[in-house]
Amino acid sequence: MPRIAPVTGKSAVPAEHHAVVDEVLKVFGTIRGPFSILLHSPKLAERAITRLPSRSLRKSSGRKNGSTKSRPNEVRPYGPPTTSPVSGSDTRTASGR
Repeated sequence: MPRIAPVTGKSAVPAEHHAVVDEVLKVFGTIRGPFSILLHSPKLAERAITRLPSRSLRKSSGRKNGSTKSRPNEVRPYGPPTTSPVSGSDTRTASGR
């Protein structure tokens, strides 16, 4: 038995915070994972939902073969972007050094 009952719907959240529940439902399609607990503190849940890598996650995106995991539409590598050197550029000075 969990120490805190998970939030499963709007009825468990005060009416003034139903917009946060709506945002979670818009992104995930259901209240699940950490948001089922975070919604006990709607302000914290609101901060967490705005910091998702892609707020455009939808319940149908990125799923194949019945997978339940959602993925962002674009996967970006970690770290600074790489730049390729410009071909034909010469960094030597006029004296040839």
